[in-house]
Amino acid sequence: MGIIWYKSLYLGALVRKKAGRIKRKIDTGTYPPGVYLVTLSEGKAVLELIPASELKVACVRSQLPTVVGIAGGKAEAEYVASRIVQDTWEAQGDADVRRFLESEDRG
Repeated sequence: MGIIWYKSLYLGALVRKKAGRIKRKIDTGTYPPGVYLVTLSEGKAVLELIPASELKVACVRSQLPTVVGIAGGKAEAEYVASRIVQDTWEAQGDADVRRFLESEDRG
């Protein structure tokens, strides 16, 4: 099974113009250095920040949850994650990020 990409992907400023190319590279097994993925966690944490280079490990790649954001570095990934939480709060008045993203993904 391939990577599941969130329909309305959150993008950091450093990757905005090349997001399509980054997605294609990741889908074909090339993991650009310095790129971080923001994922919808399956565990207690709601969002996780994962360096794209970690996808070289088969078990990480096979268990990767839905990718909801792409960023150019860890600091930008943290900013993207905070934007997601802020958008959630503004839309729902709570911090249920999973519910927010799932309702937004249905469009």
